[in-house]
Amino acid sequence: MRTTAIRHIGLVVRKLDPVLIFYRDLLGFTILSRQRESGSALEQVLGRPQVEVESVKLAARDGGTVLELLDFRSPTIKNGGSSGLFKAGWSHLAVTVKDLSALYERLKSAGVPCNAPPQVSADGKVLMTFCQDPEGNWVELVQPL
Repeated sequence: MRTTAIRHIGLVVRKLDPVLIFYRDLLGFTILSRQRESGSALEQVLGRPQVEVESVKLAARDGGTVLELLDFRSPTIKNGGSSGLFKAGWSHLAVTVKDLSALYERLKSAGVPCNAPPQVSADGKVLMTFCQDPEGNWVELVQPL
C-alpha cells in the first residue's frame, strides 16, 4: 500500500462565515459541498463524544487538493494561538493565482493583512506574497512567471 494523493486539507475555524468569505469571495474558491455532521460514526472516528461540525469543502478553479473548513459546534474550539510562519508544525497554505497584482490590490482594499506587495522569488520563477485569512492563518499567494 502507498499514498496516491493528498485528498484534502482540513482547517478548523472559530467562525465559519468570515473565513468562507475570504476563501470563496476574495480568493475565488468554489464550494463543492456544505454540510452539518454528527452521530456515532463521527464520534468514533474523531474519538470525541457529542461531536457536531459544519464543514465546507472548497476547490480552486483548476481543481487539485480540496480545502475543508471545519466549524465545530461541539466541542467548543478554544484559541490555540495563531499559526506562524516560524513555528513547528503546519505554517501556511500556498495557492496558485493568475493575476497576483490585481488580487493583492483587492485583498488590501478588503482590509486583508499582507506582508508586502508581490515580490519576485529568489529563483525568479514566481511572483509571491503572504497574507492572512480572518483567523490569522497564513496564505502564500503565488503567480508563476
